[in-house]
Amino acid sequence: MHPPTADLRIRAIKPLIAPAVLEEDLPADDRRIELVRSSRRQIDDIVTGADDRLLVVVGPCSIHDPVASAEYASRLAEVAPRYAEDLLLVMRVYFEKPRTVIGWKGLINDPLLDGSYQINRGLRIAREAGVTTILNPAPAASLDDALLSLCDYLTPNESEAEALTGLPVTTVAEAEKAADALLARGVGAVVITLGGNGALYRDKARSVHVPVISAGPVVETTGAGDAFNGGFAVALSEGRDVVEAVRFGCATAGISVTRPGTAPSMPARAEIDALLARG
Repeated sequence: MHPPTADLRIRAIKPLIAPAVLEEDLPADDRRIELVRSSRRQIDDIVTGADDRLLVVVGPCSIHDPVASAEYASRLAEVAPRYAEDLLLVMRVYFEKPRTVIGWKGLINDPLLDGSYQINRGLRIAREAGVTTILNPAPAASLDDALLSLCDYLTPNESEAEALTGLPVTTVAEAEKAADALLARGVGAVVITLGGNGALYRDKARSVHVPVISAGPVVETTGAGDAFNGGFAVALSEGRDVVEAVRFGCATAGISVTRPGTAPSMPARAEIDALLARG
């Protein structure tokens, strides 16, 4: 028997709990939903200048103790009304540390901080806080259906969608077929980025092709995927419709490809808004 040549660094595969199970066990109540909506509206008003207050983002950053974090939040909630005329206080909490290569990668990945990686437990804790999950499957690799079923949004490019489905993705019609294959595996919604052809959004209720949003000649595409996902996540966090969030992601990526590098190519918010305003 020949020695294995694939998945050499994988010790084990553990199925993850499905999002629908978490949503049923831990539904978001009306009070929580309204708090999120109201906070997002106020933040948008401050950022756009409609509200002259200051936005103050404070908090423990990467939390490791949910009890202590809840206590912090309750204390912040007590003082917030005192300064509400001049300040909007927002608590910042990270459940994951995506830039961390060595060491603890966050509460979802390792909630017990002991290397046991009880991700299902971490996901349950995150669900209690209403976290939306976006998975950018880069670089292309095989993914278990149990993992895919935890994704609210999956955002592959053409080659990654081909690797995940075994289907060609060279046209919008082919992208739709690949998206359907991913939806059948339990993904909540699929966004396939199509390079110069924009992006395809598809869920079980609708399918929308968003054309590319050009900001000028293409110089380098290395950071395009990161730019798209960052813009897409920002727009979703602001409460935008998902198709508008895809357009925002396309605009972010459209600017990034006009510049060399990855991090240096990322645009400022004002640049993205200006490009979208051009129609």
